[in-house]
Amino acid sequence: MVTVVLVYLTANRLWGRDAALWSAAIFAVTGCVIFTSGFATYDTLSLMFIAASLWFAVEATDHHRPVVLQLTLIMFSGIALGASILAKYIVVAFLPGMVAIIAVRKQWLG
Repeated sequence: MVTVVLVYLTANRLWGRDAALWSAAIFAVTGCVIFTSGFATYDTLSLMFIAASLWFAVEATDHHRPVVLQLTLIMFSGIALGASILAKYIVVAFLPGMVAIIAVRKQWLG
């Protein structure tokens, strides 16, 4: 449930309310999400931390925020990504993507 909310919040920031509702709804009824949520595995925990990391990274790129808050959000993004890597080590493959998201959005937004 937390991951669905994080998907909504991230999509809302990037593409608006309509896309956020569709994103959250489609994510919530995806077969692999429903399947893995029924088991006590590290996959669902890792996915939640990835979603949290992405949300923090997207929020950090808002150029209207004070620099201190942006740096704090980037720090929380790193902590969430680190927790995800601790839960499932293969998530380390997402690290270059997260750095790229922060860099590209910062460059694009000014």
